[in-house]
Amino acid sequence: MNLQTVLRERADASLGDILLEVYDAAYCAGAGLVAPPPHDAAMASLLTTLEARHRVEILDMRDQKMLADELPGWLLRLKQQADVVEPPAIEGWPV
Repeated sequence: MNLQTVLRERADASLGDILLEVYDAAYCAGAGLVAPPPHDAAMASLLTTLEARHRVEILDMRDQKMLADELPGWLLRLKQQADVVEPPAIEGWPV
């Protein structure tokens, strides 16, 4: 086994550990649980950065109201595409 293979295997194992720790933190945050403390300062920094990006890109955007001019055109056209033709009256039903 050469050095490159060993380093690649260790990197893959480390990446799996990092992803698992990020997943654990995100799951706990979403479930309202206390997340386990990060294993080092770099992981704490990564989790803080991911949390801030999520808050800015997802949560803050959800709280903003969309204005009519920000709605996509296909959504605005749905009202215009509504069926304005009434179906024929059914015999015996009041109109």
